[in-house]
Amino acid sequence: MTQRKKDLEFLKTTELFQGMNVGGMEYGTCNLKKGSLVSNRYQGEKSIGIVVTGEITVSSVTTDGKELTLRQIYPKDCFGICTVFTHAEMPNTLQCMCPTTVLYIKKSELLKVLKRDPELMLHIMTIFNKKILFLQKKVEMLNTTSAKARLADYLVSHANSNGVVSLRTGKTGLCSSLGISRATLYRELDNFRLSQAIEYTEINGSNCWEKYLMNRIKWPVLRITDVK
Repeated sequence: MTQRKKDLEFLKTTELFQGMNVGGMEYGTCNLKKGSLVSNRYQGEKSIGIVVTGEITVSSVTTDGKELTLRQIYPKDCFGICTVFTHAEMPNTLQCMCPTTVLYIKKSELLKVLKRDPELMLHIMTIFNKKILFLQKKVEMLNTTSAKARLADYLVSHANSNGVVSLRTGKTGLCSSLGISRATLYRELDNFRLSQAIEYTEINGSNCWEKYLMNRIKWPVLRITDVK
């Protein structure tokens, strides 16, 4: 199998192009080192980026100078979709957390594909709306004054269908994402434990909480694992 065929097969597994016809699509790839800043431009043109391998952190600086992690971008996730058709540049900083490969689709190429495939256009508009709603929810969460509420919201919203939350960024990344200090995070987790909202155990050297939301929120046991 040629590299192009592998790349196109990969594209069909991403949220952005899942199940879509991408056979004639042109693209480019870029290999980035750990710590590299990531651009939403490829060969000088605004583009949509899709992570093939690696991990990217999206962060912003608040008015008081604190760096706030907005989200993590993992393989098959995309970025740049909210600004690709505007004159505005990305307001956030994207940085590789490890060696990362990004597949770029230029704005001009994306426009050509959308014009000939109305189904794909509708699909990408749906993804675009999801991104906007995510950002809106993030702003609402950060405007919540209670660290406890932020933490509870994060745990519930990041649980999978089996009630498992995997802290892939560790506690440091979680603190940055919630805009709270490590001391505050540990205090709130301890408060959850003392009020029997969670149980703390040690599993294979990893920190693991089994969170019982009890009668206030109907949800199965949440097992939160801090991945080292």
